[in-house]
Amino acid sequence: MTDYTGGAVVETAEYLPFGLSRNHSGSEVSYYKFTDQELDSESGLYNYNARLYDPAVGVFISPDSIVPNWYDPQSLNRYAYTRNNPLKYIDPSGHVFQLFSPDTYADIVFLGWSIVEYIQEPTWTNLTAVGGDLVGLGVPGLTGVGAGIRAGNAIAKEGAGQASKLVAREGVGKLASKSIPKVSPTVSELRKLGVKEFQAHHGLPEYLGKMLGYTSKEMADHPGILVSQFKHTGKLNPDAIHKAISKYLPPSTKFKKVNYTPQQIREGLQKAYNDLNMPEMYNEITPLIK
Repeated sequence: MTDYTGGAVVETAEYLPFGLSRNHSGSEVSYYKFTDQELDSESGLYNYNARLYDPAVGVFISPDSIVPNWYDPQSLNRYAYTRNNPLKYIDPSGHVFQLFSPDTYADIVFLGWSIVEYIQEPTWTNLTAVGGDLVGLGVPGLTGVGAGIRAGNAIAKEGAGQASKLVAREGVGKLASKSIPKVSPTVSELRKLGVKEFQAHHGLPEYLGKMLGYTSKEMADHPGILVSQFKHTGKLNPDAIHKAISKYLPPSTKFKKVNYTPQQIREGLQKAYNDLNMPEMYNEITPLIK
């Protein structure tokens, strides 16, 4: 806080997530402290207009007279402060939490950006980015998920472009006898990221890789891409990656398992990845099909 001239700092304060004082220096010039609410120094309680709030235990001392959302389990706890998520929300009225913490401003900007990107270019990557930013809106400290997804996809495309140029220059036959250049993340590298709600997809599906003689350990070092479960294997998603591949290369027939030749695998995956608008992934795995 500064003085009336706006130039000299007369008081600074830092708070723990639920409002307890973490650090204070300078003079006590205002009773308005945490989230700009009035603190009663004798009781240690904050006046949140409709109710008093105790930062020591992180709850209101009386139940809310209204339930903002009967379908939200956190709202049914009528003593809870900001859905027990003070890093994300504020509650200036003592009745209803609001989304406008500093972190959430950034989330809203990123979400708006992702929505505009999807409207301009309705791809699965941009749709996944919108979903990622919606997750970020509800998780404290998780901001810019959509931008990260788009950046990761751009890096993958750049790597795929390098692989395509290499294939065009040297030919599939020559590359098949060489070690595959590392131009994109491997499946094992993507798994180590530990990104919740996302899965590492094998560019060369495991059941097809086994037909070609690869072990699970070897396939973990094959090129992959990070996708949402809905995009990967979603039961309600007609455009899921596995469904698109199974259309041309079903893992089994009604009566027995099948075994495809390298040529059949190459042709089936090319059609599937073209349907998915992911030709760069097919270009990366082509040298593996031998």
